[in-house]
Amino acid sequence: CSFHRAAMSEQPEPPKKVSKYFWWISNSGIRQKVTEDLGGETVKNARAIRREMSARWKKMSETEMAQVLKKYAVVEAEYKKELQAFLDGGGVLPPRAKRGEGKYSSARAKAMAKKEIG
Repeated sequence: CSFHRAAMSEQPEPPKKVSKYFWWISNSGIRQKVTEDLGGETVKNARAIRREMSARWKKMSETEMAQVLKKYAVVEAEYKKELQAFLDGGGVLPPRAKRGEGKYSSARAKAMAKKEIG
């Protein structure tokens, strides 16, 4: 229905929630540190940079994690306020896709079918 698409396009975007991990990457400077440690960012070492950041996240001590979570709690509280203001202003959250019904699920299903056939 074109009416529903027009109504959806007029609605402002809801606030986006950021995961703890991605917030840590963007606010701790860890990406720059890892990139420097691995000799600069290139296409070849992009995977190594992601793996190293993930490893450092997993190896983080309890005290370091507590500091990150304390700072993230402020960000999460701000997100909840923005979301509530969005909903109070008449905003509607888009429906969540069920497992297997997402934006990329049909392409994945086709790729899996090709693997089974070939």
